[in-house]
Amino acid sequence: QGTPHDTAAASQAHAIAAASSRTPHSFAAAATRRASMRLLLALLLKSGSTAADDAVAAVTGRTTGTGTGGHAQAHKRSPSSVLGTLADARSFFSHAPYDAHDSQPAEGMRAVTRQMLHAVHAVRGGQAGARLLRLFERLGDERNCCVRVLVIGGSNACGAGNVGGVFGRRHSNLGKPAGINGTWSAALIRYLNARSQRCCATGHTLDNQCINGMGTSGFNAQFAGLLGAKHKASPPNLVVVDTGANDFNSFVEDELKGRPTKAELQHGHVLDRRSQARLREIEVETEALARRILQLRPTTALLYVEDAWFNKLTSSQVLGAWNEHRPVLERLGVPACHSTLPLAALDERNRSHPLARPQVLVDVVHLSRWGHLLTAFFCVAVLHAEGEALWRHSAAQREARWRGRPPPPPPPPSPPPPP
Repeated sequence: QGTPHDTAAASQAHAIAAASSRTPHSFAAAATRRASMRLLLALLLKSGSTAADDAVAAVTGRTTGTGTGGHAQAHKRSPSSVLGTLADARSFFSHAPYDAHDSQPAEGMRAVTRQMLHAVHAVRGGQAGARLLRLFERLGDERNCCVRVLVIGGSNACGAGNVGGVFGRRHSNLGKPAGINGTWSAALIRYLNARSQRCCATGHTLDNQCINGMGTSGFNAQFAGLLGAKHKASPPNLVVVDTGANDFNSFVEDELKGRPTKAELQHGHVLDRRSQARLREIEVETEALARRILQLRPTTALLYVEDAWFNKLTSSQVLGAWNEHRPVLERLGVPACHSTLPLAALDERNRSHPLARPQVLVDVVHLSRWGHLLTAFFCVAVLHAEGEALWRHSAAQREARWRGRPPPPPPPPSPPPPP
């Protein structure tokens, strides 16, 4: 039930629509009808009445986008109305389920600054980022806003972790199978469900195809089974990749797969050549995976989540394979959410700070339960920023960006000069 003002506006709208539909067909009558419809739309925007929406639909056969319409209505709704504001997301994750004795989410959310939210949006979406347009339109469809999110990644995406770890702290169990429900992707879906109770009563679908220890090259090898034919019948609206921790980095090579031998350390140039070759391979593999995902279907959006944060006693690969992922994502215009990028710059001496590494990680590699909640909040912030950037363009400009093609792949590297 609307207010008396809404009811009066709706009645006036019905009267205008009825008069317009009775006007004889002529050039003068067409002009009269156009003027009537402009007045009608002004009334709709002022009143927001769904009854007035019905009056427009009765004359034009289309919805205006303010009531319970379909694609046109979703096309007009801004991401803020679909995803909620950042304050909504901060409040939701501050009160997320957690250990009863620990108030970490509320404390941690208060510690997140605007500068951090800007930094976690590590790559702004370009051509590939325009794919998110269809995701936002689907989320804005009040008749059926259910979406399907597919996640691929390693043990972080699975919610694995050695509880207590090297930091000697007690956290809720994150190991499979219980950990799969405590991941950042599960928390993201819970947030979307909370925003979509009326238009997606069954809840959004999360298909988490994580594999412990799997990196980009492994998912390329298994692409047909995980993302190809298997998902043709029910294609995902959004694919999220979380492989930065498992892709090559000096920490994994040296710490988890055995330290270099004394002979290798004495001949560091040999080890360096091997590492540089592996880095080049990861960049090529990353581009191959991203392009294959983008070729699945034009309505499938792609987002990268980076959450690696290794010991700073190692080399520049503190943030996993981020240095190898970033140029590919920037070239293709794939948006990236880097949850640990702004945190790695914090003062390490305050280990009890809610955003310090011993709090965000449960061991030397994996996110804690709080780290997963924080990453989910950052994902919402990045999606919100991407949506607002899209909606700063006109509808025609958004469509043009969505229909664009990704840039061609870079030329192959030149062969090394002969010795």
